[in-house]
Amino acid sequence: MNSVILRLGLVTLLLVMSSAVMAKRVPSPDRDLDDDHIAFVNQQNAGKPGAWFARKNFHRGHTDTQKRAMLGARFPTAAEAASLPVRKQQARTRAVLPATFDARTQWPSCTIIADIRNQGQCGSCWANVGASVISDRNCIASPNKNVNFKASVADIMNCNSYGQGCGGGYVHTPFMMWATTGQNAGVVSGGEAGSNSGCKPYTGVDAVCSANCSNTAYTFLDPTDKHYGSSWYYLRLNNVAAETPTSQAEIDAIRTEIMTYGSISAGFSAYRDIYSYASGVYTRTTVPTNDLLGGHALTIIGWGTEGGVDYWLAKNSWGTNWGAAGLIKFRRGINHCGIESQMAAGLPLPRTYGYDRCDALFCSTRANGNYYVAQCSKNYCSCSGGVGTWVGCAAGSFVDKTTNQCVAQSATFCPSVSVGVMPPQPAWPAVPQEQVDMCNQVNCDARGTKATYFPLGRCSPYWCYCYNKEVPTRREVVTCGPGQFFDFRSEVNACADMRTIPGCY
Repeated sequence: MNSVILRLGLVTLLLVMSSAVMAKRVPSPDRDLDDDHIAFVNQQNAGKPGAWFARKNFHRGHTDTQKRAMLGARFPTAAEAASLPVRKQQARTRAVLPATFDARTQWPSCTIIADIRNQGQCGSCWANVGASVISDRNCIASPNKNVNFKASVADIMNCNSYGQGCGGGYVHTPFMMWATTGQNAGVVSGGEAGSNSGCKPYTGVDAVCSANCSNTAYTFLDPTDKHYGSSWYYLRLNNVAAETPTSQAEIDAIRTEIMTYGSISAGFSAYRDIYSYASGVYTRTTVPTNDLLGGHALTIIGWGTEGGVDYWLAKNSWGTNWGAAGLIKFRRGINHCGIESQMAAGLPLPRTYGYDRCDALFCSTRANGNYYVAQCSKNYCSCSGGVGTWVGCAAGSFVDKTTNQCVAQSATFCPSVSVGVMPPQPAWPAVPQEQVDMCNQVNCDARGTKATYFPLGRCSPYWCYCYNKEVPTRREVVTCGPGQFFDFRSEVNACADMRTIPGCY
C-alpha cells in the first residue's frame, strides 16, 4: 500500500514539475520579449533550413499597446480595391533574373537606399515605407544616380488626402499623394526626428498640413523642394488575411519591377514574434501565444536564398537596433503572412537635373535670389525683379544647394558627378520602356470604336493613342514636344505648355 502511495506521489510530482517546465518554456503573451520567449523561439527554429533567430530588440516590459503603436498598415476593402490601379509588370525570364539581388549594391551611388528610418511609437510604417520607396526610386531615376533626396514622412502623414497619420494608412497613400494633382500633391524633403534636416523633419506625431517648411533653418521654399511622381500603382492587390498563393510568374514580375525601378512597399500581417527578429529567414512561429497584432509594412529592396529558403530582403522602420541592423529576410514565394498580397510603388516624374525652368512665371512669385535645381546640378536660376536668368557653373564646379552658389568639385563635394558646364535645353528622350508597358495595358476597347488617347501618368509628356478601328487594336506611345505635358483635363485633352497645367509647374 505504501509503495502504491509512493508511486502516485512521484507521478504527481513529475506532472507538477513538467507543468512548471512547460510554463517556463512557453511564454505568456505579456512576456514575449523576455529571455524565456527568445530561448523558446530559438529552440523551435534550431536546425531548420533557413532558420531565423530571436533576440531582445526592445526593453523588458514592452507592452502590447506599445507594440501595436509601431504597426499601422491598413488594407483596402474589396470595394475600395476595385477602384485602385494594378500594374502587371512584364516578367523577365528566370535565366535573366539573378538568384540574389540587393538594390544597395546595384545602385551604390544612391546611398539613400541603405537608409533605415525609425517611426517610434507612431503607426506610420505605411508613410515611412512610402517615403523610403520614393527616395530610393527618385535617386535611381536621376541621370547620375546620386540624387539622395530624403522624402519627408511628416509631409506624407499630414498632407495626404485620406487624413491618415499615426493611426495607420494604406501602403498606396504616399504614392498617390506623390503622383496625383491637387493642392498638396508632391512630397518635400525631411530627415529623422530631431535631425533638423530637410523641409519637414519627422516628429512622430500628427499635425496640421502646412505649405511651409516646419524646419525654420531650412532656407528653401516648399514648392522648390517638392518632388513628384508620374504614376502610382499596385503590383499585386489581394486580401492579406487570405494569403492567396503567389505564382512563380507573379514573383518573377515583382522581382523584375525591383530590379528595373527600385524598391517597393509591401503590407503584411504582423505577429508577435517579429518584434524579436534578429537574423535568418523569418517564418512565423507556430505557438499559441504568437498572436496577430495588426498590419505592418516593409520596404523590399532585394531577394535571395538562405539554407534553401527563398526570401525578400527588406528594410523595416524600427531603427537600426532592431533585426539585422534594421533589415529582415522575409520568407518569399508562398505569400507568407500576406507579404505578397499588397505591394505598391510609383514612378518618379522625370526631372531634367541641371536644367529646369527659369523665367518670369517662375520668378514672379519668388524673392530676389538664387534657386537651385538639384544638389550637384550644373546651373541655378537667378531671380531679380521677377526676371529669371540661368547662371551656369564653370567646368569642374557644381551647385551647392545649401548656398545656391557654384562650388568646385572635390573629394567631399559632388565627387562622382561628371565634370561639365550647363547643357543646352534637351529634347524629350526616347520613350521609356515603362511607358510602352503602361500603354500596352490600357483598355482601349472601353472607349468604343473611335480612336482614343490616354495620359500615361500625371505631368507626363507621354500619352497612349489607341487605333480602335484596327483589328486587333493597335497602341502607340506619343510624345509631346519639349516644355509640354499632356493636359488630361476634359476641356483640353491634348499636349500643352507645362506651365499652364495645374499642379505641374
